Amino acid sequence: MEHDSIADLADAHDKIGRYAEASAARLLAEGKRSSISKAVLRSVWAYMNSYVFKLGFLDGSTGAMVAAYSASYTYQKWALVALGSETKSAEESRTGVKGKSVRFRNRPG
Repeated sequence: MEHDSIADLADAHDKIGRYAEASAARLLAEGKRSSISKAVLRSVWAYMNSYVFKLGFLDGSTGAMVAAYSASYTYQKWALVALGSETKSAEESRTGVKGKSVRFRNRPG
């Protein structure tokens, strides 16, 4: 039985992006925070974990490609969390109330 869940390289990148967005949304909903430097470190760890510790190097170029996709997904996910965290922090500092939204009405001058 042959199963091709990814048609080509562009399809793979698109799929990684969709999964990263969905995971980042879930992590933000759970209150997780990140930064770009943490996203970089996590992606390096994902690559090393896949390629070295899970013996991906034994699969040659395929193992390197799988490790690179893992690193790309991890970076995108945590970078989106970092951007969402910054937005959330800016909103909290603007409103002054965590989790509450303050609305200002236009007052006649």
